[in-house]
Amino acid sequence: MTLTSIVALAGLFSVGITASILGAFKLELTKSLDIDNAKIGILVSTLTFTSVIMSLLLGVLIDMTGYRFVALAGFLFTSAAVYLLVSARRYSVAVFGCVILGIGGMSLNSFGSTLITEVLFGGNSQSLALTVGHAVGSVGAMSIPLVMGLLLVALGFKRIGHIFSILLLVPVPFVLVTHFPSVSSDFEFLRSITLLSDPVILVAGAALYCYIGAEASYGAWTTTYVSHLGVGKRTSELTLTLFWMSLLIGRLFAAKFITPVTELSLLTILASIGIVNSCAMIFNKNGRLGILMTIIGGLTLGPVFPIIVGRVFSVVDPSLKGSTFGILLATGLMGAGTVPAAIGFYSRGKEFRKSLVITLGAVIGMLACIIVLAKLT
Repeated sequence: MTLTSIVALAGLFSVGITASILGAFKLELTKSLDIDNAKIGILVSTLTFTSVIMSLLLGVLIDMTGYRFVALAGFLFTSAAVYLLVSARRYSVAVFGCVILGIGGMSLNSFGSTLITEVLFGGNSQSLALTVGHAVGSVGAMSIPLVMGLLLVALGFKRIGHIFSILLLVPVPFVLVTHFPSVSSDFEFLRSITLLSDPVILVAGAALYCYIGAEASYGAWTTTYVSHLGVGKRTSELTLTLFWMSLLIGRLFAAKFITPVTELSLLTILASIGIVNSCAMIFNKNGRLGILMTIIGGLTLGPVFPIIVGRVFSVVDPSLKGSTFGILLATGLMGAGTVPAAIGFYSRGKEFRKSLVITLGAVIGMLACIIVLAKLT
């Protein structure tokens, strides 16, 4: 494996950290900042809408200038954001930390997700490369809640955050010295704009809106869901770790079966299972079953993002890969900005599990888009 591949995987590992950090720190932030679930939802929305804007800009920037600057910014901004979040004494500082986290996280996601398709497996299997890369991202996502579950009492969440902030700086020297693939010299911005009218990209973006909305809901509200079912604090944190681990397992499982012929059929089956599981979570009142259903949710969602993005990459102009990814991710992230926040507001004054009807709607929409995408490609 080349140094460039390692840097790409390190970026995707760090993306996982940005995806899970608010969910992992949520219970501690509500205490340290004296805020409720609605304000946590606003933090999630702030992170997401910053990410939407930055993903569009960074995708074009990669097509224009290459990977190094975006990768460097990603690690530096993400490290600073983690430090700000755990050190915040005022809610406004936490909001600013989410803005910085959006910039850093999208830098890492944009360079990692596009670069990995060029340097892994010789660029011959883009869906598989993305699936493996985002499996590594799942390891990053489960690292913070795992450490929180095991070491929260011993270290405290602020010290844990400071440790992760330092670890995020480790890849920086390697970004400075590694060789990145060159970008096309004939890039034209107007060609990127025309991608917005491509039906394949529009349908794939809608699918990712539903998918990322559902995944972000698990990441943001898993600890709340199981704690409302009577599960203890430490077990709640470990349940979130199990969710991210199930995403990893789902992606590794899918990697064994991915071919251009079978990949969307596989997603159709998994999304159908996800619909049944989401219905069950709404009516469930048992803590242990809630943990099991959370794991099943992760298994069904895991392969969706890399397979859909890889499918689109296989039919678009390679010189517009960064712009394509930016559009797909921006569209998808709108789901992360609206679905978890909607759950937070809808949960006021009622049993929390009933608010998961919003997640159910997202999974149903995802299945519909996957079926349409299969017909278009």
